[in-house]
Amino acid sequence: MRTISDRERTYSLVLPRRDDIRIEIMDEHLQPGKPKPQFEILECDVAGYLLAGSLVLEIEGEKKQTLRTGDAFYIHKGKRHRGYATGNVPARLITVCYPPSY
Repeated sequence: MRTISDRERTYSLVLPRRDDIRIEIMDEHLQPGKPKPQFEILECDVAGYLLAGSLVLEIEGEKKQTLRTGDAFYIHKGKRHRGYATGNVPARLITVCYPPSY
């Protein structure tokens, strides 16, 4: 697995990047109490499931959501969005991207 991290978050790419694999699965850890990230636009659909903690998800044109352990979400390709951990514990989530973006 390949891991990408900075002070606010860590992403572990669960599947290898190969031509015969059409999705990307990430195990993400987001630290609470950090500055809100910039909004981003991805060229893929993203689905996710929150394993621990809480996460604020802002998707352009939709009401801001606070997700808790056990909640899932879906972001359509090209939608401006951002997510950040809240509370006292890191947010841990599994996300799936189609097509792969990292």
